[in-house]
Amino acid sequence: MKVLLVEPDFALCESITDRLTRDNFVVETCNHGDQALEMMQRFRYDVLVLDLLLPGKSGFEVVSALRSIGNKTPILMTSARTCVEDRIRGLNLGADDFLVKAFSFAELIARIKSLIRRKSSAASNLLRSGDLVVNLSNMQVVRRGIPLALTRKEAGILITLMRNKGKVIAREDLLDAVWGGGAVDLRYSNTLDVHIRTLRQKVDRPYKKKLIRTVRGHGYCVD
Repeated sequence: MKVLLVEPDFALCESITDRLTRDNFVVETCNHGDQALEMMQRFRYDVLVLDLLLPGKSGFEVVSALRSIGNKTPILMTSARTCVEDRIRGLNLGADDFLVKAFSFAELIARIKSLIRRKSSAASNLLRSGDLVVNLSNMQVVRRGIPLALTRKEAGILITLMRNKGKVIAREDLLDAVWGGGAVDLRYSNTLDVHIRTLRQKVDRPYKKKLIRTVRGHGYCVD
């Protein structure tokens, strides 16, 4: 688990780094808002621990900039200031948690682990194939950031294929997965072909790279 710690107090930064390292975190540090933003854009971290008051960009500005470019890394903001308005502002800008100094190391580590668990849980609800993403929690389908309006059957076909990415799914198995008990009556109709065609028009037609592949005599596959 990799953490970027942005803390302007050098002694505190060293103490936190030492404790996180002993808890098996990989820790990288900086003490400047502009440098923090640059590192977040260049490297991947599991959690950003970000102080509010920094040289250069403030913690608020770093959070706002990251969320505006689509960076979804969990952010734990810290501050010696205790006013509720700071916490509300940080959370509204996109921070995931806020911890007021002086905090215990045990609480800091618990908060970080909680954010990592939350991130892992959210990621388990996503199916990906290239730039195509299906969010199973809300059934939203997006390609290159553009939402796609799929019917329930089209979504069912796509989800079945994406759950078996790289594997050829036979026509009969697709029918069983999407139509259930009514699949037997559809085996010799063109129902599946019609749905595959409309699905391709929405998912693949506007894009150079095609994701849904027909394997003749066998079935369909998402690469």
